[in-house]
Amino acid sequence: MSANVGEGYNEQILQATIDGEPYVNENPYPSRIEVLLMELKEAIESGGGGVIDTTVNGTSENAVQNKAIYNYVNSSVATNTANFIGTFNSVDALEAYSGTVTNNDYAFVVGTDSDGNTVYNRYKYNGETETWSFEYALNNSSFTAAQWAAINSGIDSAKVVQYDKDSTALIQQVDGGAKNLFDYAKSYSLSNITNNDGVYTTASDTLTTLRLQIAKSLNGTIVENLVQESIYNTGVYYWEFTKYSSFNAFRIGHNGSAYNAWFSYSLENLTNGQKYVIRIDITRCSDSGGSFQWRDIMICTAEDWAISQKFAAYAPTNRELYEMIQALQA
Repeated sequence: MSANVGEGYNEQILQATIDGEPYVNENPYPSRIEVLLMELKEAIESGGGGVIDTTVNGTSENAVQNKAIYNYVNSSVATNTANFIGTFNSVDALEAYSGTVTNNDYAFVVGTDSDGNTVYNRYKYNGETETWSFEYALNNSSFTAAQWAAINSGIDSAKVVQYDKDSTALIQQVDGGAKNLFDYAKSYSLSNITNNDGVYTTASDTLTTLRLQIAKSLNGTIVENLVQESIYNTGVYYWEFTKYSSFNAFRIGHNGSAYNAWFSYSLENLTNGQKYVIRIDITRCSDSGGSFQWRDIMICTAEDWAISQKFAAYAPTNRELYEMIQALQA
């Protein structure tokens, strides 16, 4: 399909250009149509034949098309096609991009909104000002930042139930009063043992072990043992037992060749049928005879003991310690 050049839009200017007649433009700067017409004129003079081929393709030998229409269309596309440049972690990183960038190219900058959600901010490049300008933000998820954190934490319904149990137990542990049922103010008996502010020391003896007993005592005489353990080394020891009415004494010490050395404590204040744990820190246990020493006696329920093993005191990192020292110095 073809059309005569003299027909159509802006006939006066177009015909004057084809006829070679001078056309006076009062505007000193040529318009886009005037530039196109000059290219048409050059193409016609070079053999275009005065006919415009309206079918645009890259293989046509029509000089008018090749010189004017085809070049014009392709130049417009080349300068306005939007190319994706990439995704950046900051606007500074985007502006520092050194690759080829043309007008209308776009990129995304990862950011965070006021609710803590991750968003992708779209920026478009202006080829005239050579600057990037923000257009809009995209949230690529329907989840909030808190929901994403929960998803990534690996939490599940079973862990939620366990967390509720642990948190309730911890609250009771903190708010429920003293957990150590050993009463230092309560009367107890010492045989050849000294007490120096809660540190218990036996006299020297020929034996090399300590012995712990939870026993039935009648008139001060042990008639049956519920628990009896021999201790050969220093360290923290603990024993779990169930309190029965007949077992009413807790003892630790040693039997020497010349005398007995015992610390004895009544368990009558404990509830029958309840499980308890006794914990002791043995600080001296001679392997060749001599004195024995222990401290920090604790008696608590087995339930409190189990809860206490789940929670540890927070230990600050070296960085946190450094910052605390700096704050103190300031």
